[in-house]
Amino acid sequence: ARGIVRGIVTDRYKFVRYFSPIGFNTPTTIEELLSHNDIQLFDLQNDPDELINLAADPVTNEALIMELNAHLNRLIEKEIGVDDGREVLKVLRGLQEKANRKQPLVP
Repeated sequence: ARGIVRGIVTDRYKFVRYFSPIGFNTPTTIEELLSHNDIQLFDLQNDPDELINLAADPVTNEALIMELNAHLNRLIEKEIGVDDGREVLKVLRGLQEKANRKQPLVP
């Protein structure tokens, strides 16, 4: 299952990587990107309803895919540092603690 998402939206494009919760990765080549992630790329100017996934043709769109992927990698590094899932675990623990507090006490 590819339950973790990383993505960016620019003035024109939306680029998203989906990957496994046990497969955090920071791909720097098209091969790494495609082997460890499902990707989406939409041209929001020409396809505002996001019906045409440009990433379905990675050969034709490789330069754009890699440009947006590099931009995403830089943002991840700036925001969280190493993308190894630590922030996801914090969120999950927080949700679990919140759920536990709402549990009724059993006599």
